[in-house]
Amino acid sequence: MIANTNRPYPKRPIVPWLKKYRNSPHRYSLAFAAYNAGPRAVTEFEWLLARAAGYEPASSLARACANLTRDVTAVQVSTARWVLDL
Repeated sequence: MIANTNRPYPKRPIVPWLKKYRNSPHRYSLAFAAYNAGPRAVTEFEWLLARAAGYEPASSLARACANLTRDVTAVQVSTARWVLDL
């Protein structure tokens, strides 16, 4: 399959501040750091909800969701780093 190179829009980086690191050997590490920031914030918020919940089953469920989010993100980033050999 041949990729369509006639784009009706300019090719832009997903994270604008990574543009200056386009040719840097550390560009993938910076991208992974930016990717990790989102799930880390979600995990922290879920742990905050778990601490604030007064009802034990809700607290346990929130902690389980936070741990699952953290673990899934760790597997994704670890796999991508292994594939890209970083």
